Amino acid sequence: MYPFYSTFFIIGFFIIFIGFWACFIGGAYLFQAYSAKDTGGGVLGAASLIFGILILIFPLISGLLIPYIIGGFAIIAGISSIVISYAAKKGLATLGD
Repeated sequence: MYPFYSTFFIIGFFIIFIGFWACFIGGAYLFQAYSAKDTGGGVLGAASLIFGILILIFPLISGLLIPYIIGGFAIIAGISSIVISYAAKKGLATLGD
């Protein structure tokens, strides 16, 4: 009976850990974005914080949808990185003038 309980315990622990981790990372990104006046980092931080809160509020549904949640976060992170790279390229172009 022990392996049966431990399987469900570790899945629940993993989901809650990911939720707290996403909230922590989101807060860190928001703090960094606020300090550096970085819009792309702010969007990434807000998305991470929202995903973390949703995972903590709905752990059972999140356990079933965790691949889609991680995929959605990866898409938002990729778009945010593209926006940041274009902003950095624009900033470097103005420095060269």
